[in-house]
Amino acid sequence: MKLNIRNKLLLAFAAVLALTAIVGAVGVNAANTINNMLNSMYLNNLEPIRQVAVANQYLIYFDRDVLAHVIASDKPTMDALVTKMDDDEKQMMALLDEYRKTDLTDKEKELLAQFDAAWPEYRAIANKIIELSYAKNNEEAMALINGEGKDKIKVADDTLTALVKLNEELGKKAYDDSAVLYAQSRNIIIAVAVAAVLAGLGVAFFLARSMANAAKLMAQTAEQIAQTDLASLAQASAAIAGGDLTATATLQVKTLTYKSSDEMGDLAQAFNAMIARLQETGQSFVEMIANLRTLISQVTENAVSVGAASGATRRFRQPGGRSDLTDRHHHPAGRQRHRPADRRRHPHRRLRRTDETRH
Repeated sequence: MKLNIRNKLLLAFAAVLALTAIVGAVGVNAANTINNMLNSMYLNNLEPIRQVAVANQYLIYFDRDVLAHVIASDKPTMDALVTKMDDDEKQMMALLDEYRKTDLTDKEKELLAQFDAAWPEYRAIANKIIELSYAKNNEEAMALINGEGKDKIKVADDTLTALVKLNEELGKKAYDDSAVLYAQSRNIIIAVAVAAVLAGLGVAFFLARSMANAAKLMAQTAEQIAQTDLASLAQASAAIAGGDLTATATLQVKTLTYKSSDEMGDLAQAFNAMIARLQETGQSFVEMIANLRTLISQVTENAVSVGAASGATRRFRQPGGRSDLTDRHHHPAGRQRHRPADRRRHPHRRLRRTDETRH
């Protein structure tokens, strides 16, 4: 595909837009991930802390109500405390059931299993204490509270406390993970944004430099053609028109070496074609001058030859010249007058004739 300036600009803007889209995508993805982590931290860590902590409060309320039942002296109060204990147990179990619906780790499941094992044991002891309290057997009830009951309630309480602490740790881990993810996403966004800026600046600099250099080169070439080469041709033409055949034109322009697949490259090719035609014109001009000199030299030589022949003819026709002698030679008197002279000019002829007579 021919990468003209339009396509180069489109590709450059597309690259910058692609990097910008990457920045946006990374940012949106990071924000979505952090949002999911925050939701997960709220639903699976913060809310469970509330659920388990409140459930632990109801456990403590239940244990206090058992002690209050032993201390109470009248049956209505005891009955009200039993009702309250049942309500505390329901509230506690409801909160723990909500907690079980969250995403639980293996450690959480293990602690819940410990609580599920400890609570029925403590509930059975609490029922015995309540029976002893109704029977006014407070000493035995208190002994059971401070003995086996205390041990069992401690197991259940410690288990719920451990669950609260575990969820605090999980929440802290989720917070740290979100901070790490934020830092990573921030670094990626900054890196991609910087890359987008640098890429945009690089592409802009490359295109500007390429087009500026090409335009500068062609402007210099055009100025050289106008100020030097065409001026030389014009001066030589004017000199020849004035009769000076020694004038010549020197073309200094050279073919451009700039190559590109865009419009500037096409313009450079057009410049090279123009330069080639100009050089051909200059060469033809030089050849024309040389031919003109040769032609004028030949004309001059012919004119000199014709002039010399014309002068000889004029001398031949003057008195005493060959034409006058010829006329006299054909005249009878002339022939008589010139014979002695002829004999004097050719004495060898007379000797030849004498020899022939002798023989």
